[in-house]
Amino acid sequence: MGGCAMADSPEGELTDDSGRHFHVDNLSIHDGSLFPTSMGANPQPSLYGLVAHYASLLAASLTGRPKPAIL
Repeated sequence: MGGCAMADSPEGELTDDSGRHFHVDNLSIHDGSLFPTSMGANPQPSLYGLVAHYASLLAASLTGRPKPAIL
C-alpha cells in the first residue's frame, strides 16, 4: 500500500482521484497502492469498492457512455 497514492496535484503523489497516473498517459492504477498507508483494518472491502468504482469509470471513458452513478 502507498506506492501510487492519490492526490489533488502531481506534486503530492502519482495518481488523481480516479486512479489515473499524472505523468503517464493511458495508465490507471486500480489496486491497494492507491491508499496512502495501511489502514489498520482488513482493506479488502474498501479495495473491492474502490476497484469496482474505478473500473466502471474507466469503462465509461473507453466506451463514450455516461459515467455511472456512484456505487
